[in-house]
Amino acid sequence: MIRQYLPFCQAMISCLKNMSIYSDYVKAWLFLLGVFTPWSSTKQRQQILIRKIKEYENLKKIWANTPSQNSDKLQLLLKDLMKDAIRTDRTFPMFSGSHNVWLESMVDIITTWILNGEDRTYCQGMSDLLAPLLAVYKNEAIAFLAFDHLMFRISTHFDSGAGMVQQLGRSLVVFPAAFYRIVLYMMLLLLFCQILFVIFFFTAVWFLLGTLFCIR
Repeated sequence: MIRQYLPFCQAMISCLKNMSIYSDYVKAWLFLLGVFTPWSSTKQRQQILIRKIKEYENLKKIWANTPSQNSDKLQLLLKDLMKDAIRTDRTFPMFSGSHNVWLESMVDIITTWILNGEDRTYCQGMSDLLAPLLAVYKNEAIAFLAFDHLMFRISTHFDSGAGMVQQLGRSLVVFPAAFYRIVLYMMLLLLFCQILFVIFFFTAVWFLLGTLFCIR
């Protein structure tokens, strides 16, 4: 049990000791996502960031220099991304306003991630995962690096809905059978109440109509 949490503890200690790149909580995400190893030095982390930033810039240039009209896939992808990006955390000051550069960065990051991997497609929800990373780092390349490692862990949840189905299946196993019996009883009770309401309604209408005819 102790060995299981040892890398996490080492990462936290390393974050507290090294203050040269970012604040503690910002660096912690890069450790937890596996970008940095717990035993890496400050110099090694700086070298990793420099190398990864250059890699991102090169990956982005590959598709950015391709005219969108010459690539149907790129054109459709950019259209879907922009449609979702403008609806992502718009109440947050960083992503508010028109012609927002951070929303453009969000589109560029996800586009770069999708086009530089095999069998990757865009699914709703990716922009919501990227937004906090972009807000924390305020750096497109580093946010891409963190997003790439995050998607490596949870990409199966976006695999044509198969991951969501698996999660639902797990939840069905977790809940005991008694829980579903209670839900079923509640649904039957609700249906019974609706039937009583309909009967009461028509009875009241019939009574009022009968009263009106008797008065006449």
